Amino acid sequence: MAHEGHFPHASDTLLTRTYVGLLAAQFLAAFNDQAIHASAMFFAIHTQTLSEASAISLMPILFYAPWALFCTLAGFLADRYSKRNTLVFWKVAEVAITGLALFGFWLGSEGDSPKVGAWVVLSCVFLMGTHSAFFVPAKYGVMPEILKHHLLSRGNGILESLSFLAVILGTVSGGVLSFLFLRRETNIGLVLVSLALLGAVASLLVKKMPAANPTLRFPPYLYAPLWKNLRAVITSRPLSFAVIGIAFFTFIVAFMRATVYMFGESQNPRWDELKTSAVVGTVALGVGLGSPLAGWLSGRRVELGLIPLGATGMIVGCILAGFSLAYIPGFIACTILIGVCTGFYLVPLFTLLQHRAPKASKGDMIAT
Repeated sequence: MAHEGHFPHASDTLLTRTYVGLLAAQFLAAFNDQAIHASAMFFAIHTQTLSEASAISLMPILFYAPWALFCTLAGFLADRYSKRNTLVFWKVAEVAITGLALFGFWLGSEGDSPKVGAWVVLSCVFLMGTHSAFFVPAKYGVMPEILKHHLLSRGNGILESLSFLAVILGTVSGGVLSFLFLRRETNIGLVLVSLALLGAVASLLVKKMPAANPTLRFPPYLYAPLWKNLRAVITSRPLSFAVIGIAFFTFIVAFMRATVYMFGESQNPRWDELKTSAVVGTVALGVGLGSPLAGWLSGRRVELGLIPLGATGMIVGCILAGFSLAYIPGFIACTILIGVCTGFYLVPLFTLLQHRAPKASKGDMIAT
């Protein structure tokens, strides 16, 4: 399996305009992804468009379905064209998607069409999932192109820390904004559009770079590259290790978030959006420490020894959380522990995937 390859424009320092621009753009993208996710769920519940159970169950389907539907196309575009162009395009598209969400919020809260407005906002969850499906392969695939190999672990530590912080803070903010602007949800749309505009500007800081594989031809069968990549994963122990580990982590995130939402809805008295979001958000405290610490401990290499430590900590944290549901401070302590261990688990896996994936198809492999 080919290793990282040589990228002459990769930097030997983290303090570059490109890396900072990428961090800002991806933070705001991940934040808006999850803020729309949470606020759309609560909006559908408030307008009685969906029941609580249906809304909680539907959200991950709407958001993650595009990842399966468009994975091959996302990987192709990330390698065939400059990843910088992909990043900028989808940040601009994010402005349009949040603009549509703003219209849906207005329609549902002030336009006397609550159910229609709710479904418009729910459609934006799918569109933001599509945005994420195309943005993420370019985001992670571009890392070896902008940073030298010895900086990948530290760079990924910071990137993953900010990404997960954005996911959690976006989830929290979606609930908080839904609580603060109940029946005035148009304000939520205005916040999302403003952040999308800032993110689009930040993406312009990423310097222009050539395409990784400019001669790549569009596959005659759309999902053929997916099977090809899966075969490559199966025959490469490091790649299969990284891909399965990342996929498992994505499942756990979606499962735990839905579980906490369900838990809050089942309490008597029922948790409001503010309390539910605050409990979900405590994991950010752990992630903010765990991811950069994993990058620092890895030093100039891919430190796979951190993965079993992180996995063990996540397992212990989940088990203890199950026994702490009746004692919220204990449950919060467990979520913080899970957050710290998340960084130890995920940072080395993404660094390994970036390092081992072929130079001309890093975006495609990450999409897989």
